Amino acid sequence: DILSRRKEWVVACSKTRVGPGQIIPCVVNGLDIIIFASRDGTRLDAFANSCPHLGSPFDLATVERKPATQQGERIDGGVGDGCVDCIVCPVHRTAFEIQSGDVRGEWCPYPPVLGKVMGLTKPKNKLVKFAVRLKGKNVEVRIATSVKNVRNKEEQAEGMSNIQ
Repeated sequence: DILSRRKEWVVACSKTRVGPGQIIPCVVNGLDIIIFASRDGTRLDAFANSCPHLGSPFDLATVERKPATQQGERIDGGVGDGCVDCIVCPVHRTAFEIQSGDVRGEWCPYPPVLGKVMGLTKPKNKLVKFAVRLKGKNVEVRIATSVKNVRNKEEQAEGMSNIQ
């Protein structure tokens, strides 16, 4: 039944595996997923462990702070340091904002010249995101989550206090 499946949460990993600022690869119902815990330990995000460009895994990705701008304007309302946490593809160095999944900066900037040519093989695309929550001693992911609902904050991380 589609309605009951929509409400199904699946264990991704134990809460003890996730520490602030960490990227944790998991397999959930046969899907490769990455769980990311914010540096301050107040938020979890989950997304497909696959760069939207050529499917490179994020297991060796880095997390970097990138300017929170879109078309030259700050998207953070002028609050904070003007930067957002981004996961950076280890192959082409494309940066994706962790909370929204949006590309921040250039699409496929690496290697020089060749990266831009490779970037033409597939159009710029966002990360595939999943709703995530803490339940008891586990981190759970909703596989049937609508990406639109996560982006609109209708479905999001739940129970994030004290993940440190």
